[in-house]
Order: sequence, then structure tokens, then C-alpha cells
Amino acid sequence: MRFEEFLQDQRVLRDERAPDAPKVSVVMPTYCRNQEGLLRECVNSVLAQTMGDFEYVIIDDGSADGTEDVIRDYARKDPRIVYVRHDRNSGLPAVRTNEGILLARAPRVAFIFDDNVWVPDLLECLMARMDAEATDAVYCNTEMLLPGDKPSFLLGQWPFTEELLWTLNTIPNGGCLFRREFFEKYGLYDPHLILRRICDWDLWLRSYCQGARFAHLDKVSGTERGTASAYSIGNTVTLDYKV
Repeated sequence: MRFEEFLQDQRVLRDERAPDAPKVSVVMPTYCRNQEGLLRECVNSVLAQTMGDFEYVIIDDGSADGTEDVIRDYARKDPRIVYVRHDRNSGLPAVRTNEGILLARAPRVAFIFDDNVWVPDLLECLMARMDAEATDAVYCNTEMLLPGDKPSFLLGQWPFTEELLWTLNTIPNGGCLFRREFFEKYGLYDPHLILRRICDWDLWLRSYCQGARFAHLDKVSGTERGTASAYSIGNTVTLDYKV
């Protein structure tokens, strides 16, 4: 299948009051997180950001658990939300993330995923760090929750080295900010089925090997709860070996 085939049922709902030139586009693919009670907490954490000049592009990959009603209700109240609805589930997070990047209007793009909760000043701090130095991307630490009584850990706190990146994904996808030129220069997420769980790791490696500059912000972006969810792709899809 070709990428455009996944866009055939795309419906984009953008409020006429939406900002024409936001500073940041926050992109979030989502699928059936309302049934777990995670969706509202995630959305609330974005809308509560201290840096409010953003658009929030939410791509609904065919949810059938009340997600559509929830997001439409939020969008009626906050024109920064751009709701992208699909009736058919693609099963490929990279496809919907790429779709959000292509729809984004801002010169900088941040990602949040529907099992994440951000701290209130995350966007403000990421923007300040990117403004302070010439870098293609800024990433910070994310608290990864684990199932049961297992202790959480911080992803992103290890030193950024090429050797370590080849062995372990050290960059949390939900705590990053990118210049738009990053994607124009290094490409989008690879949507192939074999990479659906590690498409972010693949992009970090591809871009770093081509000269992309990453800066680390020693700050906790918030929490990621997907690692503790039985429905998370990380717990339902086998980790394919990257070659």
C-alpha cells in the first residue's frame, strides 16, 4: 500500500478561529485511549501549557471508544485543536504521526502521545533551549511507568553517544521539539510494518548519521504510561531487531 491510501478517509476539522501562524505544532496520534481513561489527562496537560502559542493536531486513527466525542468537545472549546478523523484504523503509528507533521503549520514541531502527561512548562523550556543554541532537535527526560509495583525509570538521562544509540533508544519520543527543517532534511518516520514499534529510534539513527544535531535538556517532560498499559503497542507488538 502507498501512504496516500491511508489518507482517503481523512477529515480535517480546523476551527476558523485557529491560529494562522502558531509558534509550535503539537502532534498527537491517538487510538482508543478513552477506554483506559488516559486521553483526557493527556489532552489537559497540553492545553495547560504555560507557552500557549501553539496548535494541537490530534490524529484519530479510527477510535471506536468515544474518543471522537471527547476530542470534538475539546475542539469546540479550544480553537487551537485541529481534529483529524479517520474511520479506518491503519495500525501504523508512523503513518498518523507523519500525517500530523504534514498538516502542521508551525516552524517547530513537538510530539505527545496519548499515554503521556506533560509538565506545565515543558513547551516553554524546550523552546528556550532551542532558541539558545543552533540545534535541530531538543529532547529531555521522560518518566517511564512500568506495570505492577516495578519502579519507574527516566528515559533520556543517559549521555547521548552514537555507540549507545546503536544499542538503545535513549531519546523519549514524547519529550522532543524539532525544527521543521529537520523533517525536510532527514525525512519522516518510516511507516513500514516491521518498524512500527521502533520507528522513532530508526529516525534518530538515520538523522544522526546524516549530521542532525540533538541537544539534551536535563528536565523531566512528564510521564509515559503506555509501558504500564496492556493495550500499548510496546506491550502488544514484538520488538523487531534493528539491522
